[in-house]
Amino acid sequence: MRSFTRVKKINGIEYIYEITPYYDPATKKTRHHSKYLGKKLGDSMTPVKTKNNLPKNCYTMGELLLPMQAVRELGIDELLSFYLDDKNVKTVLSMAINRVVEPDPCYLIEVWYDDTMIFKISGQLPLCGQTLRKLL
Repeated sequence: MRSFTRVKKINGIEYIYEITPYYDPATKKTRHHSKYLGKKLGDSMTPVKTKNNLPKNCYTMGELLLPMQAVRELGIDELLSFYLDDKNVKTVLSMAINRVVEPDPCYLIEVWYDDTMIFKISGQLPLCGQTLRKLL
């Protein structure tokens, strides 16, 4: 069964819903699942605000302070820069800090990195799985 849109008028305001019919084996009848799409304004509609439309203004910093301070005091970044270029040094340090703070698998490091303050400091780094495998 195909889904379709329906306009519902509630208290004089028109709302648009996506209706998806499905078969309920318990009652042996067709039921409908509705999903709210937005308000109807003339011929157009205002879409529902989603999380993805909002700008990212909050980054994780507190749990990163201790590992970042240890890297500075021990001079690990300077030691690594002797062997690697600047972008790879930042990548290796981000992987190491991730392993200490929140040990995620390699394919999830990029998601974690985008939510941390390291992203704001270092900028975009090549943290996809293939790049990390080549680097390691």
